[in-house]
Amino acid sequence: MKPTITRLSGKSNSEVICEHVADAPPDTSFSYDDLRTVLQADTTQKYSNAMICGAVRQANTRLLRLHQRELRNVRKLGFRLVPAREHMALATLRQGKADKQLRRGLLTLKNVRWHELDSNARAAHEGQLILAAAIYGQVQALRHRQDKHEQVIEERLRRAGI
Repeated sequence: MKPTITRLSGKSNSEVICEHVADAPPDTSFSYDDLRTVLQADTTQKYSNAMICGAVRQANTRLLRLHQRELRNVRKLGFRLVPAREHMALATLRQGKADKQLRRGLLTLKNVRWHELDSNARAAHEGQLILAAAIYGQVQALRHRQDKHEQVIEERLRRAGI
């Protein structure tokens, strides 16, 4: 069960982190101790590095939506406010991870001991397999089309000397 964080101000961890980092310039680093101090202000809760990481993960959604910013973990040091020029690389990295997860899910659904499933479980499993295969196929087809478009754009930019 997650501990309930109560602050006199009524602010959530996400709100506290967003307020602290929103106006900082890109590439600003925030140590674990800095974020711990901010999070522990106005509450009796003590924050470990793992709890700080969880709070930052939750705050990143709000940071992206409201301030077009994101905090990225710097191992053993804390977090860094990612500049806009790095957002595309970060998104590409996450898309790759998502593709791997889709592929793993499909592999798990395909490789099951069907004889161990009763008829209802087998029908549900087959339905899930059909949906997962369709989603995976659509994502791969879209990725293939997108890669072709990117190659054409890169070729034209190269020819134009840009």
